[in-house]
Amino acid sequence: MVRFLVLLLAMAATWWYFARQRRERSRDAVARARADFLAAAVPEPLDGRGMKEIAYRGGLVRLLIPETWSEEYEPDGGATFGDPVSQGRALRLHTITADKPGGAGREELAFLLGSLRPRDECALTSLPDGQLLLKHVDAGREAGADVVLYTWQLARSVSPDRARIAVFTLAVAAEDAFSALTNDDRRRVERIVRAARIADA
Repeated sequence: MVRFLVLLLAMAATWWYFARQRRERSRDAVARARADFLAAAVPEPLDGRGMKEIAYRGGLVRLLIPETWSEEYEPDGGATFGDPVSQGRALRLHTITADKPGGAGREELAFLLGSLRPRDECALTSLPDGQLLLKHVDAGREAGADVVLYTWQLARSVSPDRARIAVFTLAVAAEDAFSALTNDDRRRVERIVRAARIADA
């Protein structure tokens, strides 16, 4: 019995050690991915050739995606877009409408977005069309694997009382976070997000 308990404790200690190592590697990967993502140069504007327009939820958000990409829509209103050739890489979109009487103007919205994350973990940009863009990176797990979640929150003040936020997320396997393909996907998604338009009514 004692031998069994010692074996059990040794197994638990080994599992704890490797779980801790995995968490540390994941944290390091996210920190590096965040630094790369937030410091990246603004990409060139989206070229509409070879793209199709999506009127998400009846035009609540309009965006362009490559003609070859697939589209899936969830009953709750979320959408997933992706290149069938690049399995496991999907751009997800969902929207949030915030009703805050007298507190949803552009300045208030910028303050709200800026307060969602510590300053060194995000980048908030005012776009020429009046929309705001907040970018950040998180660690996650999907289907039992570690992933890096690149997130773009595109926001527009619809009125002094209402704002809309379109949340775009690209999930990438942690081991692929620094590949050339991920860098290309990230730049492509950023161009798509920056060209997207949230309805102002």
